Formats: sequence, C-alpha cells, structure tokens
Amino acid sequence: MNAKLELFPTSKAAKISKRESQVLNLIINEFTNNEIAAALFISHQTVATHRRNLIQKLRVRNTAGLVRKSIELGIITVAIQQHVIRIQS
Repeated sequence: MNAKLELFPTSKAAKISKRESQVLNLIINEFTNNEIAAALFISHQTVATHRRNLIQKLRVRNTAGLVRKSIELGIITVAIQQHVIRIQS
C-alpha cells in the first residue's frame, strides 16, 4: 500500500502563503530542509523560517503535528493506492 500526499488550496482555517504551501508540499513528501532549499532555490535558514511559520500558523508542536493538522484542515489530502498481488499456482 502506497500513500500519496497531495497539496490542495488552503482552507479558510489557515492562511498560508504560496511559498509556505510549496514548502509544506515538500515536507509532506519527506524532503529534508537542505533538499527543500535546493528545490526552491532558497537558503536552508529560509526553509527553517517557513517551517517555523507553518507550525505557528497551524498551532502545532512539530512536523508530525504539521502533517496531521494539514490533513484535518483539508490543506492536504491522502490518496491511498492499493496494489493487488496475485499468486499464480
């Protein structure tokens, strides 16, 4: 079973900027701060600032809370793809 996380426009509950949305999308897809910085052509410190701002705006304590709250608010959705494995005899 694979879970694919997709980012959708923000709900009214949490106003996040376009750049914060981009950072969040990469966070939920398991990018590190350094990888996010390289992907978005920004500094590692800027990524850390965006992450901190997201945590404050969503009123959570850590990255796990950030992902959980994003799902709860409808900022991101989780689409689970199931693969059927057939064994031939």
